[in-house]
Amino acid sequence: MTREEEKYFEKLEEESRDNPLIKVQAAADYLVGTILKAVKTPQGINGNLFCKMMSVYTGIAVADTAKKLSEQNLITGDLKAKGMPRTRLDTEAGIFWIGDDINSLLFGHQYSVWHLVMTGVVMKKGPSAVPNMQEIIEHNARIIGDPSVTLWESMYSPYSDFEDAKHSFYVLKEKLAPYKFVENEYYQVFAMALMMVILQVEAAFPKEMDCVKMAMELVVFDAHMDV
Repeated sequence: MTREEEKYFEKLEEESRDNPLIKVQAAADYLVGTILKAVKTPQGINGNLFCKMMSVYTGIAVADTAKKLSEQNLITGDLKAKGMPRTRLDTEAGIFWIGDDINSLLFGHQYSVWHLVMTGVVMKKGPSAVPNMQEIIEHNARIIGDPSVTLWESMYSPYSDFEDAKHSFYVLKEKLAPYKFVENEYYQVFAMALMMVILQVEAAFPKEMDCVKMAMELVVFDAHMDV
């Protein structure tokens, strides 16, 4: 790292001391720029791929954070978490995980994926653009562990490239190391980046395709997969 880069991160750390989302936003900008290079073609940006990739990475980020926090709680003996702990679910399609620690990261507070994404969606498109959260939760409960499930308007199997996506996620996470996030902040970066990508590409989707709903369905599904 150059001295200029060190100064940048030192300044960012200071600026975000009272508002951690400043650092999350900066890292999300970096993340979007990095992934953009993979989806840019001579014809322009492949918005469909861009949004889908970011949705997958965000779901994996939630799964990874829930796993790390669960492991930390076991090591420290902190078993006071409310609700259902992260619990293994063996299915025909492999291992999934369920529990309120996952649900909390997805929906449970102001730094949850849902809140971070929908804040941007509402600001740009209004409340009517927010999909029905309960319908997405119930839909995921019906399809979890189904080896034949398809998402993204039935055009994508969430199992097809999950292992490759996991590898890419951990490479991206490593690139965020200079930001010095604690473990439960990484998923926020990916959620913020997803919000930015959705707002950038959703206008290119056909009207009958709800980009926001498609993205959140994929996030929720992947958040319960094994990482």
